[in-house]
Amino acid sequence: MNRNPRFTQNWQNRILKIYEDFAKENNNQIIIATHSPHIIASAAKEPLRLLVKEGDKIKVVSDIDGSYGYEVQKVLLEIMNLTSLRIPRIDKKIETLYELIHSNQYNSGKFLKLQNELEGLLGRNDKDLMLMRLEIAKLKKMNEKNR
Repeated sequence: MNRNPRFTQNWQNRILKIYEDFAKENNNQIIIATHSPHIIASAAKEPLRLLVKEGDKIKVVSDIDGSYGYEVQKVLLEIMNLTSLRIPRIDKKIETLYELIHSNQYNSGKFLKLQNELEGLLGRNDKDLMLMRLEIAKLKKMNEKNR
């Protein structure tokens, strides 16, 4: 089994076209159900339907602004309505760090402990952690100017 992520992404980006060609050649209609943002991003918006659970009912959404060619993150956030691309536990910790930064507590033990924990889990090159370091540098510079 090929576990290369690029291979997985490539077949997911191509599979819909294969099914569309098959259906056209054989005068058939094919219904595909997926949770794959790669497959959704390879679909034109017109035939795309989303099934959304509302209470105990299922609603069919067909008036989608777009999908074809979207980045996976955009599919997940705008079409599949995810609130975050991270697991909730990590998302909450990042949110806490931002709150500490905005309340000028970026030198506190609580901040530094949480920052170290997240850097250990996500690596120093995580985009949110890098943005936080830039924001802290900016705040420090502004605080020095105001002295």
